[in-house]
Amino acid sequence: MWRWIVLIGLLIISGCTTKQTFNKPLTEQVTIIAHRGASGYEKPHSVAAYDLALAMGADYIEMDVQQAKDGTLVIAHDDQSNALLFEPTLQHYRNTCIYIEIKQPTAASVATFERAITKLAPTCIVIQSFEEQALSSLQQYPLIWLVPKKQIGQVPKFAKQVGINEQYLTRKLVAQYHEQNIAVYAYTVNTTKRFEELLRYGIDGIFTDYPDQMLEIRTKKAPQ
Repeated sequence: MWRWIVLIGLLIISGCTTKQTFNKPLTEQVTIIAHRGASGYEKPHSVAAYDLALAMGADYIEMDVQQAKDGTLVIAHDDQSNALLFEPTLQHYRNTCIYIEIKQPTAASVATFERAITKLAPTCIVIQSFEEQALSSLQQYPLIWLVPKKQIGQVPKFAKQVGINEQYLTRKLVAQYHEQNIAVYAYTVNTTKRFEELLRYGIDGIFTDYPDQMLEIRTKKAPQ
């Protein structure tokens, strides 16, 4: 009888240990990415938004990059009017850390993008896209597959990281990806309550319009 009690106890301890492992991020520290810069305070994708995010201490700034009709790469989510040009902006921020989303990728725009980053050689970038095939020629860089809703739970072919709408993230889903050694990033997290919940899930990073608020929570939750 005692043998069975000991065995059951060991199984319980083992189960608890496994659960704790899944609730830890794969990265050493949860990454705070300023979504289009500090866009909760300044115009998204503006120099003011990027500079403010960096002044606040964001780990990365995010840029949405797409190709204009004339073939030029610009930084814009939707509306390209008054958009920053990608190459001079990347040159300006090349010594900072940048998450770059390739919007509406085509073979031509991805090739143009690859030439630009090869020429400018930024020191710290991560590249992401909803179109996973667009990432196939960029495997020399850290990649994130932004997972469409219908494909949540699927494993990326080229990336080792996924970005998922925070509305659909659960503790179980984060654990499933971590079991396959895939880091999980949430977009767009704009309340401290939701961020604290995601921290308990073991999230690896978040995109936010308010990097200062999330950095404050990260500091408070850091091990002393």
